[in-house]
Amino acid sequence: MRLRAHWPTDREPPLLGALLTVRRELEILAEARSADAVRMHFTGPLPVPEYARAAFQSAHAFELVDGPDASGYDWPPNDGADDAKGRYLSTIRLSRMNAAPALRWPSHLVAQARAIAAELKGESEAFACMHVRTNADADAMGASDTRAWWSFAETIAERGATVLLLGHDRYETVPPKGVRLARELGLSLETQLAVIAQADAFLGAASGIANAAMLSDTPYVIFKDPSHHRSAMEAELGRDDRFPFAGERQRLWRRKDTLEALAEAWNLLYSPSKAPTS
Repeated sequence: MRLRAHWPTDREPPLLGALLTVRRELEILAEARSADAVRMHFTGPLPVPEYARAAFQSAHAFELVDGPDASGYDWPPNDGADDAKGRYLSTIRLSRMNAAPALRWPSHLVAQARAIAAELKGESEAFACMHVRTNADADAMGASDTRAWWSFAETIAERGATVLLLGHDRYETVPPKGVRLARELGLSLETQLAVIAQADAFLGAASGIANAAMLSDTPYVIFKDPSHHRSAMEAELGRDDRFPFAGERQRLWRRKDTLEALAEAWNLLYSPSKAPTS
């Protein structure tokens, strides 16, 4: 059996975070319906982005098609999702599903990610993944305070943590010594996303990469400006700071990413004795 899904790009841009969230929903549906494959049809004016191939690197078989299916679709469900932002309502549907939220990565990618995480961690106290957004890659409210992040990363690295900076962002200031850059290591996007599931902790700005942490068992704190996407975040979380499917140490903080907040996040995720002071 094959599930047929539809993504109208004129109504919802195929952004990385949305792709990952929808992928997990479709993985759950495929398991529930004993489907051996999922075919995602993209229609509309926007081309299928190259990073969609990375986003749909799954233990399930996904086929991405640029064009419609005349025989109809099994997804999205007829619950109003096609009348609103699919990425947000998909998160809401995940909250209602009685299934683990962690993405299912293919076995070869899991093995590769484990080996990378083990090599990078070595004898260090902890292996932390981070994603820091720049103004070039986000609007003003979505960008990170790089000065605070670099100070925080330098401190935890000095105290025994290995820090891997994910993404291919270009920064005006150089990340501190002791921070490894995924792009300099030649890690593909799908490998970076899979490595998050092998980390001791993830910290980052709300982004597509952060969604891979949200859809994992890894402890995380994701920062989002409280004024950014306010109505959508109210629909997803209300006044909570974690999703219904999230673990105790998995939080989405609608707070500014100050050095004090980053230290508090590390205190939650790892160990009070290792948390840097502001």
